[in-house]
Amino acid sequence: MSELEKIDMPKQSGLVDYIGSGANSIFQWYRRWQNTELKGTSRSVFSAFCDSIVSGEDCYTGGAPQLVGIYREGTGRRFGIIHAGKRFINGKVIEPTENINSIEWRNSLFERYDGQTMEILSGAQRQPKPSRLT
Repeated sequence: MSELEKIDMPKQSGLVDYIGSGANSIFQWYRRWQNTELKGTSRSVFSAFCDSIVSGEDCYTGGAPQLVGIYREGTGRRFGIIHAGKRFINGKVIEPTENINSIEWRNSLFERYDGQTMEILSGAQRQPKPSRLT
């Protein structure tokens, strides 16, 4: 039986842990995003994760990213992801339904999307990728 390990939570949005075959790629992409003006944002963490997946740097990593939001109050919430021109929930392709927008949808830049049209929501803020990613 293994002991539980205590993980200190960051004071701002940040990478809590990275494990598995893609750990090095995730960490490298995270460092790149942390060297931009978006350092310390949820968007930078998620976008670094997405960039790592798409990079192909780890041959065992792929598919659509999966995202769950954890909040100070209430339960976690899953997000739909627009990836490679398709809708995904929990890594599975989803066809449009009448209530598809009952959950929040995001793309790899953490922009708010409409699950029906697969376009940025009207009035949603654009989140451009930093040009300084090194």
